[in-house]
Amino acid sequence: MTQLEAVASEERPAAVYRLWAADEVLLYIGSSYDPDRRCVRHQSTPWWSRVVRRTDEWHSTRSDAFAAEYLAIWREDPACNVWGTRAYAGQAPRKGRRSYLMWTGKRDVWPTDLDQLKAAMQAYDEAAASPDDVMPELREQGEAIAAHLGAAARGLAWEGRRRLITKRRRRIARDLRATGITNDDLARVMAVANARILSLPHLFDDEVLT
Repeated sequence: MTQLEAVASEERPAAVYRLWAADEVLLYIGSSYDPDRRCVRHQSTPWWSRVVRRTDEWHSTRSDAFAAEYLAIWREDPACNVWGTRAYAGQAPRKGRRSYLMWTGKRDVWPTDLDQLKAAMQAYDEAAASPDDVMPELREQGEAIAAHLGAAARGLAWEGRRRLITKRRRRIARDLRATGITNDDLARVMAVANARILSLPHLFDDEVLT
């Protein structure tokens, strides 16, 4: 997409939609260019069976819709939103939420997901502490990732290294998920990769990578 196309796309109308239960409980607030299509993706959620109606509030641009969505979630406190709610910050440490979203590719962290997160974080911490003890197949994957990222980042300035590593780590995690790897094993691979990256003097410290 060219910059001009991106600007044109940004200027398309978008809706803030609200999903309601029969007892007028507000279940969910979201935003989309196409609420009908977006709601199809909600049908796999635990709360979808409670939805009886939807209301749409249209805005002239997607950025306006995003701003309205975030404000509405904060003020109206829908029952099934996670991100942006008052309760969200207390559900898990910031590092843990960020890691879970990266490893799974999901948009929100559900309370039931945090049990999986605990196991993945434990696997990550153990692998980061003793990367040489990780299963050889996973260790080799992590070491190969680190070598690739280290080579790609060499010669870049600080911010360039940071952006490149962050972007490519996410892409690598996404590609690994597509292979069917478990969350725990993905955590182990990324822990080994990070441990190896942190040993390279021309990169950066653990503040960025953890």
